[in-house]
Amino acid sequence: TWHWHLPTIDLERDTRILRESDAVIAYGEAIWKHPDEGGPLSLSVRVHPDYRRAGIGSWLLTWGEGLASERRSDGVRTWAADRDASAQDLLRSRGYVHVRSAFTMRKDLEAAEDPGAPPPGVRIRRYEDADERVVYEVDQASFAEHWGFRPMSLESFNEELHGEDWDPSLVFLAEASGTTVGYVVSFLFEMCGYVGSLGVLKEWRRHGIGTALLRRAFAELAGRGSREVRLGVDTK
Repeated sequence: TWHWHLPTIDLERDTRILRESDAVIAYGEAIWKHPDEGGPLSLSVRVHPDYRRAGIGSWLLTWGEGLASERRSDGVRTWAADRDASAQDLLRSRGYVHVRSAFTMRKDLEAAEDPGAPPPGVRIRRYEDADERVVYEVDQASFAEHWGFRPMSLESFNEELHGEDWDPSLVFLAEASGTTVGYVVSFLFEMCGYVGSLGVLKEWRRHGIGTALLRRAFAELAGRGSREVRLGVDTK
């Protein structure tokens, strides 16, 4: 639902729901978050296990690929769970190739989670409205060398960040030598806390700043009643 609230998303155009009677049996979403800035269209297709091998997944992929062609995106990027062999086989049969893997990681939180102490010379503080551009600049610099990175405007960054469930009190910044060198953005969902983004400037990495930001975020989420936190990690 985070993506569905972006101003560039048109649910009538970008989503498909398949039903049998009142039951949802499959869905597809073709999300192109910032079409003016290029990049591939992100296509997600999911079919209920009881309805697989009936051509539904192929139909949804054809729909999404057609939309990508109509909108003239730079291609299509999709994903499949590591244990979903049938989805992987289907994607390979249509010419998709594996390029990256990602993990969803989780951690149990204690009621009194220790926020720890930042490294010497580093200050962790809460986000303020005046930090809007600072967070954007640190984000763009932190991920500039990351796979798949495409620069985005401040406006696009804020549209994506300030969507549903945005809570600025769950954002923390790390300062050192008089400048902001890292940040963490968290969200509090009904089922768990979630670290949406964590960035540290390249020259300040391996100083414990990322760890300090995470521990502060964990403590904040725990203090609001969350007993689990998750985050996504991109890998090769």
